[in-house]
Amino acid sequence: MNKQVDMYYIMFEAKPLPDNPESEECGGAYINVWVNSEDSNFAMERAKNYIRNEGWEIIKVEDMFVTNSQRYEDEPESLECFNEALEYGISALFHIWEKEN
Repeated sequence: MNKQVDMYYIMFEAKPLPDNPESEECGGAYINVWVNSEDSNFAMERAKNYIRNEGWEIIKVEDMFVTNSQRYEDEPESLECFNEALEYGISALFHIWEKEN
């Protein structure tokens, strides 16, 4: 029997790791991640690994829920990420802010 596959949306707050080329200008980011998965724990681990591989340190998980494409009808950028995650299993959108002087 096949397990149900859900689309998980997870929002993280993160800061660039010291070896991240963006660390000089970036103060941090909210990172929205969509993961297509049978299991919420696997979705969380996959999202965390993705963020670390992109050179970011997670500060905290802001939100996590199962979502669907209708939620993003008025958000073309998010809908694109949702559809990308359907095709590739994961997608992310980084909302970066600059360091304060």
